[in-house]
Amino acid sequence: MTRIAILSSAVADQIAAGEVVERPASVVKELVENALDAGATTVDVTIEEGGRALIRIADDGSGMDREDAVLCLSRHATSKITAAEQLVGVRSYGFRGEALPAIASVSEIMIETATDDGVGTQVRAAAGAVLDTRDATRRRGTTVSVQRLFYNTPA
Repeated sequence: MTRIAILSSAVADQIAAGEVVERPASVVKELVENALDAGATTVDVTIEEGGRALIRIADDGSGMDREDAVLCLSRHATSKITAAEQLVGVRSYGFRGEALPAIASVSEIMIETATDDGVGTQVRAAAGAVLDTRDATRRRGTTVSVQRLFYNTPA
């Protein structure tokens, strides 16, 4: 009888999410740090129902192109380091590429982003799966909206 098994990616993602997303405040922390790492000078935070219904972080940082907007929801996808040697003296808040995929695995998330004013990208995901990618009109920067936090996890 086999007792050792590989966890499904959904379960593994939820476990990883527990390391990053313990409560709504940790979502706010991770998203604000991403905004600051993107060079934002303005960060707007909107919270509804203590963060369980909605957490929205909007910034005027560098934004992302379409490819990066989709890729940022993949585990270990990061713009902050490219090699282990860069871990020494890292000067950003985050660098592991775990925050956005962890948040996405336990919520419904929408990312609207643009590198310049005008045409940008909107990506919607739920339970860790990308549902939709489309053009969006917005100013330079990124808005991440997290809804129904922990809707798919047991109590």
